[in-house]
Formats: sequence, structure tokens, C-alpha cells
Amino acid sequence: MDENRARLVRFASHLNQQNPDSFFFSSADIFTNEVRERINSTEISHPQWMEYWETILKANLITDLFLTPGWERSTGTKDEHRTAEEMGLAIHYLDYEV
Repeated sequence: MDENRARLVRFASHLNQQNPDSFFFSSADIFTNEVRERINSTEISHPQWMEYWETILKANLITDLFLTPGWERSTGTKDEHRTAEEMGLAIHYLDYEV
């Protein structure tokens, strides 16, 4: 999990460097290890996490969803993808690693 979180941070940083007029972030940028410890994230159920991210996507603050290779192996990301499709958000499928 730590490796996946670090990978998401690298992708967001890479996209920010490539697109200085936009802002990219990942869940790992928001829920750092320190934040996860402070909120005792292990006590938060999977459905609660899914509800949280669905609320974020539906707040009309996010315009695009960028998916990294292997996204389809993540239950949470598949749920985010479904929500983004339902909302008509632009979805970008990245096919490279950073």
C-alpha cells in the first residue's frame, strides 16, 4: 500500500510539472501517513471511504480523473471511475509509469 501511495504522489507531481496551469492531486496527497494516523484510518470502513470519495467527486470541484496503469485492480478506483462516468467527468487513462 505504501508503494502505491508513493506512486500516486509521483504521478500527481509529474502531471503538475507537465501542466503548470493546472492542479493535480492524489488521495495520498490529502491523506498523508500523518493524517491517516491522526484519524485512525484503519477504523474507517471501505464503504465509508467510498462514500467520502464519491462526495468529493460529486462536489463539482473536480473536472478530470486521471487513472494510472492497473487502476482496474482497485475496488475503490473502479468505484471512482463509475462515479466519474456517471457525472460525465473527463477520464484520462495513463499508460506509462513515472
